[in-house]
Amino acid sequence: MFEDVSVEVYGQHKDLPRRVAMIDRQSMRELELRDGDIVVLHGKRVSYALVQAMNFDDQLGNYSIRIDPLIQNNIGVKIGDHIKIEKQSKKVHPASKVTLKLLDYDYDDDPEGQLILKYAKKITDQEISQNLDKIPLLHGDYVGFLYRDISLIFEVLKTLPINVPTQVNTKTKFSIVKFVEIRDRLE
Repeated sequence: MFEDVSVEVYGQHKDLPRRVAMIDRQSMRELELRDGDIVVLHGKRVSYALVQAMNFDDQLGNYSIRIDPLIQNNIGVKIGDHIKIEKQSKKVHPASKVTLKLLDYDYDDDPEGQLILKYAKKITDQEISQNLDKIPLLHGDYVGFLYRDISLIFEVLKTLPINVPTQVNTKTKFSIVKFVEIRDRLE
C-alpha cells in the first residue's frame, strides 16, 4: 500500500455529487480505497472528501481526480494542478454541532437571491443533515447542496469537536449565521 499518490485535478463529472472526489482506479488500488472512504486532499490547503472510483467510461488515465469547484476552492487549486491524496488514517469524529454561514449574495435585487434567503431561514437541522450526511467537514471549508432546486452554499465557521476532521450524521445540530462575502473566490 502506498501512503499517498499525486494526481492531476480535473473538473467535476456531471454525475459527481458535491464533496465527493472521483479518483482513477489505479490510485484507488494503490491507496487501498473503497467507495465511501474518506481521503485527505493536499493542495495549498488541506481538506477531506468522500471517495468514489471513476466510472469505467470516464477513465482519464492513471493518477487523476475529479473534484467539484467547492473542493477545489477548499484546497486552493484549479483544474490542471497536481495534488497529493492519502487515505484518512486518523479518526474522523462525528460532528455534534456545526455553525454555517450563508454566502453573501445580492439578495435585494435578485428574485433568486430572495428565494435563497427565504429557504436558508427555513431549513431544518434534519434537512441539512440529510444533504450533508457522512460528509467530512473542517473549519473554513465551503459546502453546498440543492434545497428545493436552489443551490445553497455555506462556509463552515465552527465544528464541535474543534480542530479535528468531523463528519456529519443525523444527530448533528446546525446553526446558520449572517452572510460571508466570497463572490470573487469561487471563480
